[in-house]
Amino acid sequence: MLAIQNAKLFREIEEKGRELEAASRHKSQFLANMSHELRIPLNLVLGFTELLVDGIYGELPDKAKTTVARVQANGRHLLGLINDVLDLSKIEAGQLTLAIEDYSVAQIVRLTVTAVEPLARAKRRRVLAALGTGPPPTVNPSKKPLVSSFGRVGDCRVALF
Repeated sequence: MLAIQNAKLFREIEEKGRELEAASRHKSQFLANMSHELRIPLNLVLGFTELLVDGIYGELPDKAKTTVARVQANGRHLLGLINDVLDLSKIEAGQLTLAIEDYSVAQIVRLTVTAVEPLARAKRRRVLAALGTGPPPTVNPSKKPLVSSFGRVGDCRVALF
């Protein structure tokens, strides 16, 4: 009796495993398709903003040029996020390996301020970011934790007024 129950449970576990594998394949395929479908129109938007910034359609007023440059910067950020989602699905499928690289804290702060500033302005707020003096902080995540490296190199303050 116990052997029959064990065999039945084993078959159920095998079936659930096959169902999970199929669901994982479908999820990965969905992520790859969605990433592709999002990247095509986003690349078109980025291409048109570049043409506008370059003055192909005529010179833009400074305020419009600044706004279009922000659209372009935020579009590139969004494209990066979409590529990250695609990379995660590739990592899950074993088709991509991670490469740990140095990164610039100053660049991350600038990108963050660029993304948040329009939202703050819409609420009549200002975003100010000040990086410490000295060499631009760069962090290598494989060598030391962010906090100790960042604390030694300088500081960063971001304020919302």
